[in-house]
Amino acid sequence: MKYQSELEAILSSKVSARFATKVLAHAKPGVFLRKQYETHSVEQPPLFGMFKRKPKNIRRGLRVPPGKSRLGGLPELPEGSTWPVREGKPMQFLAQINCVQLAEYRAHTLLPDSGTLHFFFEEDGSESLVTMTPDSQPLLPAKAPAGANSPNFVLPQFPVEFISVPTFPHSDTKEFDAMMSDEVKAEAFNAAHDLWARKYLEPQYARHQIGGYPQAVQGDVWTECEMFSNNHVASTDKKLWEQAASRASRWRLLLQFDTDDDLNVMWGDAGTIYYCIPEEDLRASNFDKVYSIAQCC
Repeated sequence: MKYQSELEAILSSKVSARFATKVLAHAKPGVFLRKQYETHSVEQPPLFGMFKRKPKNIRRGLRVPPGKSRLGGLPELPEGSTWPVREGKPMQFLAQINCVQLAEYRAHTLLPDSGTLHFFFEEDGSESLVTMTPDSQPLLPAKAPAGANSPNFVLPQFPVEFISVPTFPHSDTKEFDAMMSDEVKAEAFNAAHDLWARKYLEPQYARHQIGGYPQAVQGDVWTECEMFSNNHVASTDKKLWEQAASRASRWRLLLQFDTDDDLNVMWGDAGTIYYCIPEEDLRASNFDKVYSIAQCC
C-alpha cells in the first residue's frame, strides 16, 4: 500500500512504533483515485476594477484515451442505450471505471476483472444508478442528454490512476474499538491520520476511493446502508441502529465520490456520496443492488 510507511512513521512519532504496528494490522486496502491533470495560470480581472490580482492556478484534466477510467466529462455508453433519467430529468454522470485497469487490485475491490462501470446520480436529488457494460459490448462517446439545463451538469473531465492506500474503520464501529485500547490512543490515531491525509491525499482536493473502509463525514456509512436497505434510515430507534451495526460488515464500498473543487461539485456542505453494495452481490456483479448514501458536514 502506498504511503503506508509514511503513516507508520507519523503514528510512531505520535505514540510508539508498537502502536503503529498494531494499528496498521487493522488497515484495509482501498484504491485511491488520483486525478491526472496539468496546471494553468489564468489572469483574474482587477478587484473592483482597480486592484491588480495574482493569476489563479487552475487544474485541467489530461486527455482521456477511449475506454479508460475517468471522473466527470461525458461517458462512453453502449450503442442504442438511453441516458438514465429520474422523474423526467437526466441523471448526472459522475464516473466511468474500466475494471481492467483495476485488475491488480481485485483482492481489494472484489470487482470483476473486465467490463466498465458507469456511476450516475440524481442532480439535486438522492437517487443513484450504477450500470455494468461487458467488454464484448462496444462503447461509444455519448452526448449530453436533452433536458440537461444546468451549467454544471457536465463536470470537468479528469483521467485517473489507481493507487492502493490503507483505510480504517469508523470510530463508531467495533472494528475501531479493536484497534484502540483507550480514548487517548484513539485521539492520537485520529490526529496522526488527519495529518497523514492532509499531506498525502488532500492535495488532490478530494478523496475519491474504491474499496476499503469509507471515509465517513458523519456516522458509519455501512450501518447507514443497512438501515436504508431495511427502510429504517429515518428511525431514531436505538435498538434498530444497534442491530444494523451488527450486520454492517456485510457491506462493501463500491465508490466514494467526494466534494471536489476540480470538478466544480459539492454535495451539500462539503459532503460525500458513497455507493455501497452487499459483498455477496458485489462478488456476483449484481450492481442493481447498489445503495447510495450522502453525508455532509
